[in-house]
Amino acid sequence: TTAGSSKFSSTLQSPEIRASAHPIMFPEERSLRSETTLNENSEERGNMFKTMWKYVKVQLWLETKMSKEYVKTALKLDGLDDADIKTHKNYKYYSYFADKSEEYRLIGWLQKDYTTFDAWHKELNLNRITQANELNKVEATDAFRVYKHYVNMHDTLIVRQMNIGNAPEVVVSRGATAAEMTARTIIMAKAKRSDKAAQRLLGLIDPHNSRVLLTGEALTRHVDYQYFKLFRKLKKEFTSLNLQTMKKYSNY
Repeated sequence: TTAGSSKFSSTLQSPEIRASAHPIMFPEERSLRSETTLNENSEERGNMFKTMWKYVKVQLWLETKMSKEYVKTALKLDGLDDADIKTHKNYKYYSYFADKSEEYRLIGWLQKDYTTFDAWHKELNLNRITQANELNKVEATDAFRVYKHYVNMHDTLIVRQMNIGNAPEVVVSRGATAAEMTARTIIMAKAKRSDKAAQRLLGLIDPHNSRVLLTGEALTRHVDYQYFKLFRKLKKEFTSLNLQTMKKYSNY
């Protein structure tokens, strides 16, 4: 081998040349790759459009107050059991509809100034029980789940209004049953509301000045003071993560 050819051969083997070398791409191969990329981009845009269009339809169903049964049928989910429906490609749209539909419904109650007892007996038909020891009959129902959702939305709104000095005079229905008062007290305790918020939410306020919370004997003699005592007891247990309490009130 000549010195020149030896030098040329060693140059080809150098790391610099190997690292910077690019494969030769023939026109046909370049065209196929470009076409594949275009097809993939087109398919991606198509899927994105389908997803957007389905959410538009869901919004239309919400605005026109379509029923869950109608939406299930429209999304081809009717007839499926709970296990199958959650694995269906359209379930995410149904889940979004169901969540938003409930949210719209509860906002409507807030706009009507519904107390939690109004929701309990006017809308959710939970007034079939009246005593606290009957709560186990409804705790696992969907109606009770919606009630809990409303209590938390309602109370959060009242607390925000309290913080700007604009809390409404009436936040609890006089004549509410022991079952409803107990249920909302447990929900408040689990949400760890402040003592001041709990007092107002339970209506433990001066009858002549709604901005003033009751204290002393006026507080302890109030007919609903028992619920404030229950609130403070349960709040302490929820805060310390008392396992027995957490298990007992898992639906709250």
